[in-house]
Amino acid sequence: MTPEDDRDLATAFADLRREEEGQTPPFDEMVRRGRTRPVHADLLGARPLALAAAFALAALGIWLGVRAREPRHPDVPSLAEWRSPTDFLLATPGRDLLAAPAAWNRSVLDLREAPLTSQPERRSPS
Repeated sequence: MTPEDDRDLATAFADLRREEEGQTPPFDEMVRRGRTRPVHADLLGARPLALAAAFALAALGIWLGVRAREPRHPDVPSLAEWRSPTDFLLATPGRDLLAAPAAWNRSVLDLREAPLTSQPERRSPS
């Protein structure tokens, strides 16, 4: 931007500021209006909203009360008994290899000879 563009922009903002100042009332007048406005005027505007909120809460309470009296379905398991339908995917091939740690003196490749156990074999002193 050139300095001429900056001056044009500054004058445009100054014009806007003057236009807005002409449309807004003075601050003292706004304070006076706020102090002389009747209090009950605000309550009249809020009353329909409060009635609608009270009605919605009452309807929700009635609906929840009716639902609480409905019998539970016996074939639906509780959350503690629920099992994932994809549980079988966790049973992967070779899972038994990873279930127990390998012994120090054996390799995973020696499984054909003897399966790995969680306890290492004890060698008799010879």
